[in-house]
Amino acid sequence: MYRGVPIDSVGFQFHISIKDQKYSTVAKIKDLLKPFIDLGVGIQITELDMMHVVDDQDLIAQTELYLRIHQACIELNQEYGKPVCKGIVNWGIAEDKSWFQTIGFPPDVSGSPLMFDKSLNPKPGFIQLHEYLSGLIQ
Repeated sequence: MYRGVPIDSVGFQFHISIKDQKYSTVAKIKDLLKPFIDLGVGIQITELDMMHVVDDQDLIAQTELYLRIHQACIELNQEYGKPVCKGIVNWGIAEDKSWFQTIGFPPDVSGSPLMFDKSLNPKPGFIQLHEYLSGLIQ
């Protein structure tokens, strides 16, 4: 609490690289988030997009990372017995509208950071995530 104003949630901007080892396992992602949950505040993953997605191998890594992030949030909610990871927000929908493109990042940095291509076709990450989440509610 700062000056009598309570803080009940913290957002993490996840403009991340598929190559960053901090996100290489579900456990590592959870370890990044737990200290804030342990303070008693909820967390949200905000502005999720991924750098360095330039070829088919990178698309596989992107898919796996999207799944790990969602798995980490779901597992944290289960471990704490309440919704402590309160949301995940993708920072855009289609590649041609990504902030990476509008700012003019080099292609090897920006690549394909989002879940849909320029024609709004779902990429493998979206398809796998949809299947994973659908399996949880059946």
